[in-house]
Amino acid sequence: MNTGATISITAGEFEGLGSFAEGADFMFQAIVTDVAGNATTGDTSATTIHVDIATPSITKIISETVDGNYGLGDDIDLQVILTEPVTLAGGSVRLTLETGTNDAVVTNNSVTNQDTISFTYSIANGDTSDDLAASLISLSAGTLRDSAGNSADLALPVGNNLDDNADLVIDGIGPTISGMSSTTADGWKKLGDIVNVTVDFSEPVTLSGGDTLKVYLNTGRVVNYTAITNATSKSANYTVLAGDSTYALAVDSLVLTGGTLVDAGTNPVDLQIVNGANLSDNNSLRIDGIVPVAFTSGVVTIQGTNSQSGYYNATDTAVVATVTPDIDDGSLVGGVALIQGRIGAAANFTTIGSPVTLTDRNPRNITLTSNQIALLPSYATGREMRFRTILRDIAG
Repeated sequence: MNTGATISITAGEFEGLGSFAEGADFMFQAIVTDVAGNATTGDTSATTIHVDIATPSITKIISETVDGNYGLGDDIDLQVILTEPVTLAGGSVRLTLETGTNDAVVTNNSVTNQDTISFTYSIANGDTSDDLAASLISLSAGTLRDSAGNSADLALPVGNNLDDNADLVIDGIGPTISGMSSTTADGWKKLGDIVNVTVDFSEPVTLSGGDTLKVYLNTGRVVNYTAITNATSKSANYTVLAGDSTYALAVDSLVLTGGTLVDAGTNPVDLQIVNGANLSDNNSLRIDGIVPVAFTSGVVTIQGTNSQSGYYNATDTAVVATVTPDIDDGSLVGGVALIQGRIGAAANFTTIGSPVTLTDRNPRNITLTSNQIALLPSYATGREMRFRTILRDIAG
């Protein structure tokens, strides 16, 4: 009676075969020997066993995106290359990228008999890297195996990471206006004075050719900036014009007239001024482009023991001029008044005495002594004297 038999071969016995090797194909034959030693060899087995014990692994991580600088919202194509095709069952493949404080994670949940797993990374706000690299490849769940059932080794390839094969600079942090300042000394600035106005950026930026960054001041004037190339600051001058007036020069707004003002990653500059960083926060510049209004010097009186109207005689000791400032011009407070005189109608006026500081806008008497008057050029008995008053506001 014929009976069947099951013969088991251990892994050790199988792998101990002399021809056992990765990629080898094995077929089997059975030899039956009776008790007398007669042997019969059976047919070759219908099943072929292919030896595949190699673990799929990652050979390199690359990118088809051109090397360069990339900014917020840009897409980067990434590829993970394996030694052989694999298939994902359940879950997703996760590629973690070194992008600063918060690492970016991109996923692929469809891998079928592929030796290349593709990802798309979109740069998010705050992402940054001088040379983009992967920090981890993992599975969220499920398995990633080759056709033989070997699970993939997801260790990063030493020397073949993304930063070894590509130069991708990531800048997901947009530049800002970090400050407005001036190199001009603080204080009052008068009509015709030139005031430096500097824009400071949080990182180097470039203005596209031919375009203009306009800075609107609270005096109603506009300062124009051009030719900004990879710069963290840019300066221009503001000239105080007639009618300009403010006790604290500040910037109302910044406006870009067409084109772009961007960093190396093409992120546009946020033109809002950070709180506490305006020109008036960093400097104390007071603008007065309004000259004092015309005024009348007022009555000039003579003081002495025997004064006579219209004459300055030997008994007189002083001349008093009354100055009446414009009560609506606040910039006169802190300014000065001075008296000038001349001998004869054709002579030049000469300042007499020292300027007198105006502490308010009320009428003010200025006294000139006889000694000061005697210093006028061509002063002599019989000559005619004329006087005038000059007002200078606090801006000069």
